[in-house]
Amino acid sequence: MEYGAIKRQVLELLDQYTIAGEEISPAYNHQSDDIHRVPNLINQALVDIRTGVLPERAVCQVGDSQSDADSQDGTNLGGVWIMHTLPGDFWRPRSGGVRKLDGQNRPAPFNQYQLIGKKSVLTPPGRYLIEYDRYPEQLPANPNDHYNLDEDPEVIQAACLYAAAMLAAREDETLYSALYNAYESRLTRMIPAPAAEVRIVQDVYAF
Repeated sequence: MEYGAIKRQVLELLDQYTIAGEEISPAYNHQSDDIHRVPNLINQALVDIRTGVLPERAVCQVGDSQSDADSQDGTNLGGVWIMHTLPGDFWRPRSGGVRKLDGQNRPAPFNQYQLIGKKSVLTPPGRYLIEYDRYPEQLPANPNDHYNLDEDPEVIQAACLYAAAMLAAREDETLYSALYNAYESRLTRMIPAPAAEVRIVQDVYAF
């Protein structure tokens, strides 16, 4: 969604976008100050949502097919371990999310790895798929109206409610409470439902 549409949503929630159908000037009622705060408030909400309520999955591949040479994206530490750099949006690995690729690109569960902080992972030589939860994209400090934020609509709408609530908090406690309650209700509806996990049964016992 373009930032211009996000900004308009926030102002409409504050009832600060039009008067009698005419668009309000940014100089009216400190609107320009509110607009200046919108990107940072949207960013706060995006991080809250994506790290607390609705994590977003991503997958990266590290390593190459050379078992004894330096990895193309990593540093060989003597042939036993290779250190790979993780993507910049890496937040945390998914449970069971590391898989080793064989010569035919078939992934198999793998647990002989070690995370080094938030930036690197150690593995034996080989190729690996790493499934992880990612940090959301962040708006720049002064985005133009055509800046496109690649985010799901329900997440953006929740972030707009948060931004509007924070802007209302200074002057209208009733409006703040209404907007923040709507934000929390939206978060509750966004929590994923429990899902069944399929596993291969190793041993079967007859009774």
